[in-house]
Amino acid sequence: MDEKLYQQIEAWHKADEHQQIIQRVLSIPREEWDYRLTCLLARAYVNTQEPENWDTALSLLLSAEEEGKADPEWYFRTGGVLCRLLRRRGFIFRGLVYTGLIFTGEFTTGMLLRKRELCPWNYERSRWNLARVIRLDYAPCWFIAGLLFERLLLENEDADAAS
Repeated sequence: MDEKLYQQIEAWHKADEHQQIIQRVLSIPREEWDYRLTCLLARAYVNTQEPENWDTALSLLLSAEEEGKADPEWYFRTGGVLCRLLRRRGFIFRGLVYTGLIFTGEFTTGMLLRKRELCPWNYERSRWNLARVIRLDYAPCWFIAGLLFERLLLENEDADAAS
């Protein structure tokens, strides 16, 4: 793909002209798109801030998954779209997802640290422990914490958009 096109896309991106990017890229035959162009189009769809475009952005990113596996930005963008899509769900579903993610992080970290005998916590005295590194009775706390973190992030995002 022509480097001038990428420079123009970046200029439009900096000017928040995301519809321009979408129109220009869609004017190019699909078989001529490369990985970079596909990801930039997905970014433009996300940056329109229109929830109906998030599914399209995710589809584009997933179509580039094979090449994206070696690119940290692909994971970042895909995760960002998934987080936006999660907002469409009810708070109970979102809270359960956050709880699961927190438990997964705590369990993984605890197991790695325990393997090296460096784990600073041990929940073996709790009857609700799992492998001594997580406590299932903490689920309500993590549920609420996850939703509070979401709220803080959304307030931050709103403040950034206003400035």
